Amino acid sequence: MGFRCLELSTPAEIHIHRNQLTIEQQDTSFTIPVEDLDIVIASGSNIRLSTMDISILAENNVLFMTIGKDYLPTSMTLTFRSSSRRSLIMRRQLELPKRRTNRLWDDIIRAKIMNQADALRLLDIPGSEDVRRLIGKVSHGDRRNAEAQAAALYFQLYHPGLNRRVPLPVNSCLNYSYSVLRSAVARSAAAHGFLLSFGIHHRSMLNQFNLADDLIEPFRPFADLIAFSTVNSNVVLSKEQKRCLMSVLYMECTIDRMHTTVTNAIDIMIDSVKRYVMDEADTLSMPSIILPGKELESNANHCTSQPDE
Repeated sequence: MGFRCLELSTPAEIHIHRNQLTIEQQDTSFTIPVEDLDIVIASGSNIRLSTMDISILAENNVLFMTIGKDYLPTSMTLTFRSSSRRSLIMRRQLELPKRRTNRLWDDIIRAKIMNQADALRLLDIPGSEDVRRLIGKVSHGDRRNAEAQAAALYFQLYHPGLNRRVPLPVNSCLNYSYSVLRSAVARSAAAHGFLLSFGIHHRSMLNQFNLADDLIEPFRPFADLIAFSTVNSNVVLSKEQKRCLMSVLYMECTIDRMHTTVTNAIDIMIDSVKRYVMDEADTLSMPSIILPGKELESNANHCTSQPDE
């Protein structure tokens, strides 16, 4: 997998020859090995590339994404070559018993709330323990809606008075960073053979990425950390801000008692979800924010402490 994110915000023409991607802009051009690329983001107008170039990117597991003026994704390419058991995995996904679906969603939400609390601690914002206590309310597919309660409390602590539905500098940062994460999650889920439109909790008929919007949840606090240190007074993001926000994929985290990047953790978590859906395992791997002095721990331990419901 590549290690570079490329963002194109001005008119450009893209060509790929012998696995080298060349970007031509006005009187300048530069070349990047395709194998170095992880994600290509097109946020500007008049960016041209051929269908063959898109195919080459997909074959190399490079995600090509377009985003709108609100920094939310409008399209993305996904590869469908990686999983040899795609039809079986999709069938098991669709037939997953309700009790195991509930348990999976509960584990995702517990990990998300835990990371929200740890994000506040890392930012030295009071109230992390109040958020953490809401983990105890999660059960039976989160029918008491602890996720929404935690989110409401968390965001008022994170950015007092924040309204996610209006154009604000902080929302621009959050939207952009979430878009990068969402695309990485969607790519991994598709590569593992999942049907993206069929979610665990998200079930909108108008959303082609319901599953990605479920599986992204434990990773959102990582984007929040990046956005908090990147936001300024402008709603329109600068190139430097975008570069910083893209780095969410390469933040360090812990999962399965080891240090790794968010990108690798996404693949590890989704692979554990696949094994869970295929009834090959009962444990789930979830990412954790690294706190100073915090010992490595396996989220699988606390994620499987509840009986099937």
